[in-house]
Amino acid sequence: MKRRTYIIWLIVLLLVTNALTYGLVTGQVPFLSAYIQPKVGLGSLGSADADKLSRVLRLLQQYYVDKVDVNQLMEGAVAGMVKSLNDPPSYYMTKSDWDEFMIHTSGQYAGVGMQIQEQKVGNTSYVTVVRVYPGTPAEKAGLVKNDRIMKVDGKDVVGQSSEQVAQVVRGAEGSSVELEIYRDGWDANKSFKMTRAQIVIPTVSYKKLENDTIGYLQLSGFDQHSAADMAKAMDQLKGIKGLVLDLRDNPGGLLDAAVEIAKNFVPTGPVVSVVDRDGNKKTTTITSDGIKIPMVVLVNEYSASASEILAGAIQDAGTGVLVGTKTYGKGSVQRLFPLPGGTGVKFTTERWLTRNGRQIDHKSLMPDIESVLPELKPGEKPLELDDSKNPQLIKAIEVLKGLMKK
Repeated sequence: MKRRTYIIWLIVLLLVTNALTYGLVTGQVPFLSAYIQPKVGLGSLGSADADKLSRVLRLLQQYYVDKVDVNQLMEGAVAGMVKSLNDPPSYYMTKSDWDEFMIHTSGQYAGVGMQIQEQKVGNTSYVTVVRVYPGTPAEKAGLVKNDRIMKVDGKDVVGQSSEQVAQVVRGAEGSSVELEIYRDGWDANKSFKMTRAQIVIPTVSYKKLENDTIGYLQLSGFDQHSAADMAKAMDQLKGIKGLVLDLRDNPGGLLDAAVEIAKNFVPTGPVVSVVDRDGNKKTTTITSDGIKIPMVVLVNEYSASASEILAGAIQDAGTGVLVGTKTYGKGSVQRLFPLPGGTGVKFTTERWLTRNGRQIDHKSLMPDIESVLPELKPGEKPLELDDSKNPQLIKAIEVLKGLMKK
């Protein structure tokens, strides 16, 4: 028994060591990082802590009413370590979670056609539908913006991150998934069953408004194609006198894409800096002329991560006016670390600062001009972001026209 306990404990130590020594750096598409020399050695784990874990394992094996699965206990121990950080973007990935994440980052997966984001209500975090794309299974089933996802295939997902929920909503094309939804005004939750399909959603869309004098450019995410698509859109919008850049409901994505896109709007200088636990700071700068026409940037509580980096750089550079509501406030960077058995962990390793050095994690970017949407009546569907009747878009155009007169 002593030998088996020693081997099990050694496995736990190896899991922790591997998590610190092998890394994947991720935005949405991961790539291998350089070898990371661990700063924390095995000796930092006190004998009392090691003995405590070993004792609990022995007790469960000897006295628990049913036979225990040691592997399951080890997974629970590792998952518990990460969960104890109380940091929603940080969590342990089982093999199935890891495999799903890799499928997602490859861009070859099937889903139901919606964007989701965590939203706190009181002390509870709910994964909430931010956007439903036209013609997708989600739209056909009747899901709408602001729906809260309570269960996926009968399993409670309240308190999980949007990435964790996305991993179980995605799956093989043609397979089915059932979501239990809460919607304001309902007396009880309702279930929606959908068949997964291949979803291809462009992250950049644009049009001209006000007799072609104003450009409207909507950016819904930052993937490997976004920067090139943005360049094409800007080319098509040549000749406009003012621009509305819509970052509402944009959950973020690739840091590299955000930096490349910033070249369209921000002059030469920093875009973002990242700071690690030891205070080491690394700044990413660009060389650019920025934008030469008035610009308004629309943001809301679902504008997060890379969209906050872009909006923060624009606000700090003074090349655009932020209109809307305060942003989500995700100013942290996570890294993926693979573990034995095809599992892994993802946790926060750095926090980022805006162009002028502002730290917005859990603080948000504040709009220069606030514009709040009116509360929806029971059963009323929210307006699309680019709907001409959308009050925030109306306000953005009003502010932009004022800037264009100066």
